Amino acid sequence: MKAYFLQLLEEWREKLEVEQKALEEAVGSVPSANTAFNNTQIIDDYLDRLAGHVLFNELEKLRYNAWEATLAFNNVDEAYKAHLLYDRYLEFHQKLIKKMRAFAHSVELCKNGKTFPVGKNKAGTLVNITMQAKAAKPDMRGGDKREIQYFVHSNFPLIFHVGLTASVLKKLEFEKVEQFIREGMYGDYYQLVEEGDSDFNFSAFLSYEFHRSDDLRWGVSLTIGTDYKDPSDNFYFGVSGRFRKALFTFGAAWNRVVRGENKIGDVAAINLYETIIQERDWGYFFAFSFTLF
Repeated sequence: MKAYFLQLLEEWREKLEVEQKALEEAVGSVPSANTAFNNTQIIDDYLDRLAGHVLFNELEKLRYNAWEATLAFNNVDEAYKAHLLYDRYLEFHQKLIKKMRAFAHSVELCKNGKTFPVGKNKAGTLVNITMQAKAAKPDMRGGDKREIQYFVHSNFPLIFHVGLTASVLKKLEFEKVEQFIREGMYGDYYQLVEEGDSDFNFSAFLSYEFHRSDDLRWGVSLTIGTDYKDPSDNFYFGVSGRFRKALFTFGAAWNRVVRGENKIGDVAAINLYETIIQERDWGYFFAFSFTLF
């Protein structure tokens, strides 16, 4: 691959990284709700650099030079690889330009009084904001006060959801019975009354969403859950995919199963055991559920 093309890409990358760092510094200097914009020298200097589109023109020139260099390749394979590299930097370039313009526009709106930053608050905080419109002229009446209230959510919130679960687990139920042993003698035994390998239950889940889309429409989370009926019997551990308020979950299921020991045979087609013990049993499950909030 031609050294000149790689040199142009390196110059383009270095300029993009410098401007990204400058943008991050300016964003980090945004004042809180109790601080005016008058003393934010870093933001003012950054806006001055954006004014007149000189900086945007410099970035565009670097992009154009890199694109023009991709046309100099005669070998099809090298030209293809060059365009792949160019497209990778182009994506970085376009996203950065979009962020720079959005930041400059937002700051101008704040400085002109159209919007106002409220600062960051911890997750779980209930924020109350009181607003009142000011009169544009001395002879005009100001607006009434209005209050806005909102709840601050975590970037990676816990999600509570409920739904139907299909699990593949051993299910055994016993009843204590008195059984005739021989003439004049009776004993207590345990009769197997129900046996199965799968079940449907109404379950509740708690999920930690570690990845989500920018528009919050979908996300991926780690999930634990149990059944509403007999919550201590079955537990679920899995991964959930969310689209809006609907979640699909799959993973491992764990339950406590009671097993019979020392079977004494079929008496009148009834399975009897001398004792029963509790054991752990693992299987798998699928669930379809919805968030409540």
